[in-house]
Amino acid sequence: MQGLITAIVRESLPDQYESRDHWGDTKEIWAGLDVRLDGLRIDTKRRKKQVNHGTWKLYRVRFIEPEKYLHVDVQNIRELPNGRVEFDLLADARLDVFARLAQWELGVQLISLSVNAEARAQFRARCDLGLKLDPSKLPPDVLLDPVVSQAEVRLAGFRVRRISQIGGSVARELGEEARDLLDKELAKQNQKLPSKINRQIDKNRDKLRLSVQDLLTSQWGSMAAKQLGLGDNQPAAIRGTK
Repeated sequence: MQGLITAIVRESLPDQYESRDHWGDTKEIWAGLDVRLDGLRIDTKRRKKQVNHGTWKLYRVRFIEPEKYLHVDVQNIRELPNGRVEFDLLADARLDVFARLAQWELGVQLISLSVNAEARAQFRARCDLGLKLDPSKLPPDVLLDPVVSQAEVRLAGFRVRRISQIGGSVARELGEEARDLLDKELAKQNQKLPSKINRQIDKNRDKLRLSVQDLLTSQWGSMAAKQLGLGDNQPAAIRGTK
């Protein structure tokens, strides 16, 4: 269950986010005259061209090896009055952040600087789980029915690793802007994160199946037996005994 939830969370989070603020903006300028002789008449036409212009900003954020660093822990398991079990999911993830600023003035680049940073994001979710027996098999399997009710990813740390040589205060401001942008993007992702995770759970229903013998002999055996309504009078085929 824990391994599957970890995989589902990885699939629900974007691998990379990119923002281009006015990146590639241009401006039309005069580039001379085209002169053409038409008989005794001289025709002139103003020539124009597009040149790079303005303040370009690029932000790129990606997860650093989520298969290595993003592992979800299951904590605070508790029984609910409705017969289901509630627990918390916690995980930390590492993010690589890159920001670049280029200042163009009518085709001439005045400034080009970049910032590299590392961020730590914390994932939290609340999930409740129901169990039921699949009577189509003997001994029956246990079907898991998890539902994520709350989920969020928040920025827990941000550290600038490198600033381009000519960066100075402008680069530090760029790093602060990158942090603010990351905060806002994570907040935007949080609005749809629970539904995205639940959709991934639905796609993996075939994997949410356990052997009843394995479950009842695990550390969760007594809790699982209670949730499934299995007691000492359960059938021998379910208990796995002869």
